[in-house]
Amino acid sequence: MAGPLPAAAPAPWPARVSQEPATGRDARWSLLLGCVVVYMTAAVGRAHQLWPVVGAIRPTMLSALAALVLIALDPGIRGRWRAAWATPAVRWLLAMAAWATLSIPLALYPGGAFDTVVNGLYKALAMMVAMIVAVRGVRDIRRLAIAYFFIAVMFSVVILTRFRMDDATQRLAKLIYYDANELALLAAASMPFGVFAIWRLRGVATRLVIVLGLAALFAVFVMSGSRGGVVALGVGLVYTVILLKAIKLRWRLLAIAIFGGAFLASASDQFWERMDSAVEQDDYNLTSPTGRVQVWTRGIGYMLDRPLLGVGAGNFQTAEGRLSDYAAMIRSRSGGVKWSAAHNSYVQVGAELGVPGLVLFLAAIFGTLRALQRVTRRRRLTPADTELVGLAYVSLVALIIFLVGATFLSLAYHDMLFALLGLAMGVQVVARRSGRVVTHPVAT
Repeated sequence: MAGPLPAAAPAPWPARVSQEPATGRDARWSLLLGCVVVYMTAAVGRAHQLWPVVGAIRPTMLSALAALVLIALDPGIRGRWRAAWATPAVRWLLAMAAWATLSIPLALYPGGAFDTVVNGLYKALAMMVAMIVAVRGVRDIRRLAIAYFFIAVMFSVVILTRFRMDDATQRLAKLIYYDANELALLAAASMPFGVFAIWRLRGVATRLVIVLGLAALFAVFVMSGSRGGVVALGVGLVYTVILLKAIKLRWRLLAIAIFGGAFLASASDQFWERMDSAVEQDDYNLTSPTGRVQVWTRGIGYMLDRPLLGVGAGNFQTAEGRLSDYAAMIRSRSGGVKWSAAHNSYVQVGAELGVPGLVLFLAAIFGTLRALQRVTRRRRLTPADTELVGLAYVSLVALIIFLVGATFLSLAYHDMLFALLGLAMGVQVVARRSGRVVTHPVAT
């Protein structure tokens, strides 16, 4: 039995590295990669809802069909299919999708379950797999990461120019597609890719555009007034400062100082009052039957009552209206019942897909996080390796921010999550392909 591999020295990031020569199969954009970015622009950036004229050309459908045609016509893509299938998290998520399909006939509302699985989960999974298959090398991952950042910036700029904060709550309201909490999470999870772009891209004008993009993300983040978003971003910063020791201490402390100073300079009194209310004993989420804590408790109850297949994909709100004791009590008083969302992605999956579905979901998440951590322990770094390690770091932080924020939001089948997973798995596939990544010891 071979002994464990020695611990590798942390990768020196961020370090100045020379640009890799523009050679190799990923030297230029591919049509398939362009289709993936177009799909992300619609699925994550909601471009067709921001501008109705874009929606008239059906960007999601056209980009998906074009990607299928390109994949079918390119015989060299088979190896990348095998690489995607060899990624354990892909298999876990495909198994979860199959389990969600089984939940449809026995769901509380089969039509809603069918729509969630076919028009939600299947599409998000297809985009994720297409991202992995489209990646030919580290430059393609860089392109996707920076595209994700600018897609979030695009959405944020539109929000800043079209919407104002509600006078009563002093936070953004009645937005396009995303609510204020979801928008805060989109902004927070995109910021690490902006930091990566500043480090990797060259040119004063280019970096100025990126800094302005980060400012737009930060502005909508603060204006959203999201307490869960603050927690998620805070965890991401703490992780960066304490655990990412490969990043020099002065850079980590500088990140805390910049974000702390920006908060102090831009947050309103109402923002801080809203943050303070999160720890008050009489907070709505702690005391109300429709607050998050009691909704989570009922959601766990649905999972325990239906441990195998749950209430059906996309049926949490139906369960709230039909199964909960609270709904029955309100109906007995001839009152209206709020069919509440889960407000927790993990409770959502457990209640809707049962214990097996939750296990498959968590296996994919933790497997992806673990794979990214292994990539950060690469040795004998070339310029391309250094960039790959940097992408692994920012993908890891972005995913952690999203997963913490998902504790307060129902985003288990959302394109935002699956795009981040696709980026992370692309990093894993390229690292495995190059063959210089720390892995588990194997028996000999």
